[in-house]
This record gives sequence, C-alpha cells and structure tokens, in this order.
Amino acid sequence: MITATLCQERLTSEGLKRLAVQHRIKVGLAQRLRRETTLDLEWMVQELGVGSWKSLSHQSNKEPPISTQPEFNL
Repeated sequence: MITATLCQERLTSEGLKRLAVQHRIKVGLAQRLRRETTLDLEWMVQELGVGSWKSLSHQSNKEPPISTQPEFNL
C-alpha cells in the first residue's frame, strides 16, 4: 500500500519523509493505513515522518473536508 502510493505520487521513501508533517499525501496514507490495516501508530509515525502518534491519531480520525464547490465532469 505504501509502495503503491509512493509510485503513484512519484516519491521515494526519503521524499515522503521530507514532506511537511500535515501534507495531504501523508495524511491520506495514514488514514488509509488506519482504516485498512492493524499497523501500530508508532510504526506509522516513524515510517511516514508525521510527528507524534497523538497528532497522527487526531489527523487520521478526521474526515476529509467536504468541498462546497460543485463538481463538473467535463
């Protein structure tokens, strides 16, 4: 799952760690890992470089913001 996300975003594991703590890629990946795996929060913090386990827990439990803009499929 992590490797697939890195390939899709054209990142390396080091590149992922260099991104900001609250970057959309990191938060999205953490949310998906929490939802679909039983990985330990502390492991995710270390591997993703997302700060503390408390902030990761808070961010991964948040729902993505709902857009108020209408979507146009052109």
